Amino acid sequence: MLHTMLAETPLIKNLDNPEYMEILLDGRTCLEELFADIDKQIKFKDNETKKSNDRIMPGFRSVMKLKNLPERVIQLFAKRRKLAESN
Repeated sequence: MLHTMLAETPLIKNLDNPEYMEILLDGRTCLEELFADIDKQIKFKDNETKKSNDRIMPGFRSVMKLKNLPERVIQLFAKRRKLAESN
């Protein structure tokens, strides 16, 4: 029966279907447990993302987003080289 349900069938109406709830809860006793588990997973993933992003120096993200970064770096080194040659 679940396989024949239309995708447009409202979720609230599906909550009245015991088979649907069994699949949705996947061993949990209620929706609160399901949402609590989902919340834990999201918080864990957010923490992992924050940890990996902490390795980038502050302010460097904006530099990395510059569209013409390679050209600007080349110009910077060219200026530095000219200054060194003139001294």
